[in-house]
Amino acid sequence: QRQMCIRDRAKVILKRNRTSLRIARDLAIRVRGFFQLLDGITSITLICSQERLAEVRSEFPRPLIIGESESITALIIVSPSIIEKTHGVVSHILEWLANREINVEEVISCYKDTIILVATEDGGKAFDAINELITDCRRVVSRA
Repeated sequence: QRQMCIRDRAKVILKRNRTSLRIARDLAIRVRGFFQLLDGITSITLICSQERLAEVRSEFPRPLIIGESESITALIIVSPSIIEKTHGVVSHILEWLANREINVEEVISCYKDTIILVATEDGGKAFDAINELITDCRRVVSRA
């Protein structure tokens, strides 16, 4: 497994309707760099670099913006493909972080990539916690 810690991310939460969804999808194609679109039932969450926040925010009428956060860190874990058939991996990671009093703002899981968003002030602590978890898991597997 590989793990990266990317600071200086931002999050915009939108009311979900046809207009916001169309604009968000257009942005997903246009915006350069790190950009994630999470399409929920009642809201859309966009995650981008802080340097792109003003550009992203300016695309939406103000009434569509529910909230935003300018100070989040993305922890990206790239796992072996076996993760798809391994029960409880993501929940174990989240439990590990919760036991260390690290609040997770968003989780994105796509094939082998798990992206965990935390407040920037928790970024280093979360990175260390996940490294500890990976080390412990490797130790257990090597004993088997």
